Amino acid sequence: MPTLRLAVLSLLVSSAFLGACTDQEEELSTTEQGITWSTQQFFNCANGCDQQVLGPASNLTCFLAGVTGHLDGVGSVGPHVFIAINSDGNWQLDARYVQQVIVTCISATANRIIGYSLSVDPDKDLGLATAHRRCFLTGGWFLVGSSNPTPHYSDTIRVYQYRGHWFVGAAMTSVEAASMAVCVDVPSFVGDFGFNHDTSGSITGSLVPSHNTNNACGLSLLQGAFGVYPGSAPYPGVRIYQLPDWVWTFDEHVGAVATCVSGTP
Repeated sequence: MPTLRLAVLSLLVSSAFLGACTDQEEELSTTEQGITWSTQQFFNCANGCDQQVLGPASNLTCFLAGVTGHLDGVGSVGPHVFIAINSDGNWQLDARYVQQVIVTCISATANRIIGYSLSVDPDKDLGLATAHRRCFLTGGWFLVGSSNPTPHYSDTIRVYQYRGHWFVGAAMTSVEAASMAVCVDVPSFVGDFGFNHDTSGSITGSLVPSHNTNNACGLSLLQGAFGVYPGSAPYPGVRIYQLPDWVWTFDEHVGAVATCVSGTP
């Protein structure tokens, strides 16, 4: 396994990131969603997002709501995005070679568990799928075997239910992929929304009922040939955000599942 992957997985296990923060102004904006239960943060990571503090883990759980750019990499240093709890007890974002990252944080911490899985290993069991437990992606990468790889649209990172348990897993047709996720109990579940955009251009659609500001959404599956599809948009990806309606935007040859939950029981 390449050196970078070992280092990143070690950080996830220990939930500790050491070193100084970048001097780049990576954060574009922070939008309060009209309630204290859910917030979103938007980051421009074209020059890297190193150790961007998202908020205290004592009362928040944070996860991915969008990523654009390259997640396919070559060699020991490659594109990646992940969110973890640092040594100060804060949620923290680290990303390399992606363009934009969107993070959703919710005020829910009960029975929280964080896990990861490599495509070369069996999917990781994250525990029972109870009535109030929901899981979201917190990061991932795809490692390809050459500098000019063949696109594989089925490359997938996901967190999912199977036979009464939650699992996190990754599927990669080339060398290796990794998937990270967090599970937490929430007041109520709104729904899962899946879409596969396999044509050219971008498309935007609605996720949940209009103006329901007590909802929050994040990614539970991400699929596509990120960064290697010939002729695609410069920065393929998917973005989930509130305007105040919850919507998502896809670029070509990208698929995703959004999981939406509510702060209202």
